[in-house]
Amino acid sequence: MSGRQTEQWRGAALLGGGCLVLAAISIALSRIEGGIASLWLANAFAIAMLATRARRPGLLETGAVLAGSLCANLLFATPWTVAVPLSVANTVEVGLSVFLIRLWLRGPAGVSAEDMAVVFLAGAAGVPTLIGALVSAYMDWAAGWPVTTTFVSWFGGSVLGAAMVMPVMLLVSRQELARYASARALAVFLALAMIAATVSTLSMAHVYYPLFVIGLMLLAVAVQRSAVETALLAFVSGATVIAEVALGLVPGLDDGAAAFAGRFQPTLAITVALPVYLSLLVQRSRADRRRVAESEQLFRRAMEDSAIGMAIVELDGRIRKANRALAEMLGYTPETLAGKAFFELSHPDDAEIGPSFMDEVLAGKRDTYRFEKRYLRRDGSAVWTQLAGSVIRDSDTGRPEYMIAQVENIDERKKASETVAEAESRWNFALSSARQGVWDLDLRKGRTYYSAMWKEMLGYRENELCEDDPDLWLSLIHPDDRQKALDLESDHIVGNSSYFEAEFRMRHKDGHWVWVLDRGKTIERDENGRTVRAIGTHTDITPQKEAQARIAATAAALESEKERLRVTLHSIGDAVICSDAEGRVTFMNPAAEMLTGHASVAAVGRPLRDIYQPRDEETGEAVMLSRNEEDGDAHGRIFIERADGARSSIRHVISPIVTGEGRRDGYVIVFQDFTDARTLQRQLVHAASHDSLTGLSNRAHFMATMRALLEETRQEPGTQHQLLFIDLDRFKEVNDTAGHMAGDALLKRIATTLRGCVRRNDFVARLGGDEFAIVLKYCGLEEAEREAEMVVRAIGGVPFEWEGQTHHVGASIGIASLASNVADVDDVIAFADRGCYASKAAGRGTVRVWRPEDGGEVEPLKVAGTR
Repeated sequence: MSGRQTEQWRGAALLGGGCLVLAAISIALSRIEGGIASLWLANAFAIAMLATRARRPGLLETGAVLAGSLCANLLFATPWTVAVPLSVANTVEVGLSVFLIRLWLRGPAGVSAEDMAVVFLAGAAGVPTLIGALVSAYMDWAAGWPVTTTFVSWFGGSVLGAAMVMPVMLLVSRQELARYASARALAVFLALAMIAATVSTLSMAHVYYPLFVIGLMLLAVAVQRSAVETALLAFVSGATVIAEVALGLVPGLDDGAAAFAGRFQPTLAITVALPVYLSLLVQRSRADRRRVAESEQLFRRAMEDSAIGMAIVELDGRIRKANRALAEMLGYTPETLAGKAFFELSHPDDAEIGPSFMDEVLAGKRDTYRFEKRYLRRDGSAVWTQLAGSVIRDSDTGRPEYMIAQVENIDERKKASETVAEAESRWNFALSSARQGVWDLDLRKGRTYYSAMWKEMLGYRENELCEDDPDLWLSLIHPDDRQKALDLESDHIVGNSSYFEAEFRMRHKDGHWVWVLDRGKTIERDENGRTVRAIGTHTDITPQKEAQARIAATAAALESEKERLRVTLHSIGDAVICSDAEGRVTFMNPAAEMLTGHASVAAVGRPLRDIYQPRDEETGEAVMLSRNEEDGDAHGRIFIERADGARSSIRHVISPIVTGEGRRDGYVIVFQDFTDARTLQRQLVHAASHDSLTGLSNRAHFMATMRALLEETRQEPGTQHQLLFIDLDRFKEVNDTAGHMAGDALLKRIATTLRGCVRRNDFVARLGGDEFAIVLKYCGLEEAEREAEMVVRAIGGVPFEWEGQTHHVGASIGIASLASNVADVDDVIAFADRGCYASKAAGRGTVRVWRPEDGGEVEPLKVAGTR
């Protein structure tokens, strides 16, 4: 057997063994006797293994999947007549899923991780799973068994298995696991796994919506940790939930495998799969941001390292950024040069050179320009420069955004040209020093002189080129540049231009191309105005052209990354607002438009506080947006108000935009709508402290309030509060004769009556059954007695009819004082309770005051009109 065959058999054994183990686990956990397993992990394992292999699966792999599923069913005493069809259905489902996944991934290369995750989950939990579920349901129908239960169990089990197994199989690799080789990384992950398992366990046991809580936890993990770690923690949470359900530890669910009949599998699948997909999106967003930063750094380095002066110029001619070479050329620093206009630095005699080119750029007639002129240095001296520039346009609209200018110092060349007439040697020396080749065209003689530097520039020795051919230079020009050079030469020869200037490529002796700047001027014309003699120079501008190409490529890459970032920000669900250093809005994504009620087109350029002004939910005061921290929540509970008046509770994060020089250039605000979460939180807090029937405070809230008031009396001696302990008279008769629904309705009426009897700052609670309590804050005993009498009369006067029959109830009240001499709250309640029972014993409808200093004797207060 060859090594390749051995590897194939080994892979098939691993595939079959994995299917066997996972199928056995699924059956043991979730199969109810007489049915199928409601959790199925084996198919997802097989799909992930087969779809990610380079080789197409064959009969060996198909047999391994079939054998694993069949053996697992037989191990659990499944009849052959059932085990074989079920195993075949599973194998067909796996094969169809693998076929679809490989078909979908056969398209363009470079499929993103998040798209691949969707493809695998869709392939494993989509059409093939539905087909498998339908086949299984048909088999049960043919056998006379319930169809719906089988279909739901099959589909739900496969979906949950795909959500649990597929992310781990796709994302976890040896390279990823190697990151946990360090003890610290492993300890952090194990701690997170323990937290995930604990939160999942406690949520399933004690939370009303446990999967919601687990999902929130995993979403938080997805934002902070890697996709691999999110997948592993999602698997831990899912496995914990499944184990807890299988062991019968979840209140409200059946014990053991019967619990899986509750059809919670799709919900759990979404809970564990969605955070993994979100983590992949976050991971991609972070990578995009890194690429943008790298592109910006590359552009910055290319500009700073350039040997010639370079600048990024605004459309109004002002310098946005200049490199050190340009600054040194003009005697400034890069910082002081920024913000100045090029035309402000022009020599007065050359002020008219340049504006016409700028006008043509703005009109869209040209994308590049080149001219020579003098600029004034900071010390007042003039410097000759050659300025070549190109305009950068918006990739979508084509409108010019800014220009990149290259400024070459040609002062020395100019001075050398001026000395040509004085001395040929000095002229040649100056040209050689400037690395410029000279040509001298004499049409009368039919020859052209080329200087040694001109020839050296192209790799030739002085005697290698024939000077009798005036068109020699044309034969060396790149074919793509030849016609342009001829046209420019023709214009100059006939007198249409004052000087000749062209950029083109010339072939070097060794075969490569050299970029040359050819500049010349006619020095003699015939009687018809045509050129007879012209002199010019060739300059090797290959380094400049290469620098231009690098800068253009960098600018294009930067623009592409900016567009990718813009699309990303428009696609995410979080609202994003960007501002500049002056606090004006520069960007809003659609989510921010929806939450603020302001359109991006109208908001850009306006002050940030006009568009986005968070306020404190409790005080309504505006929350400051400026921050000293690098990032993080600026405030805990805040809201914003839309232009139409609608409010949204939000949570936001403010991060500064810092330039390469460390200067803050604005802020990025990311915020989410938390209105529903805040509303739910308030409802939960209210439900925990109030009686669900009457809406009054419950016993727990009552006890907490009593303890706080008693502590207040100790902190401020002389302060008194009075407790009224109320027990309804004849309420049991209403319950016994009219029923509990009547009793509940009566209790609601009594609660409404009690609220109307007390002051706004007093406290009313239902302690249970027909017992109520009122705490009269900052009240003396005599006033409390009057209030109690009024309460007795009010309750006795409550008319209550139920199904045509009128019922009357009364109230007995015991009063006890909360003062600094009382030991604890339980004593006060006991005193009031004794007074209430004494009131009932005295004939009901009375008020009794408990005074501990009286030795326990209480005097009844008979209330008129009550019994």
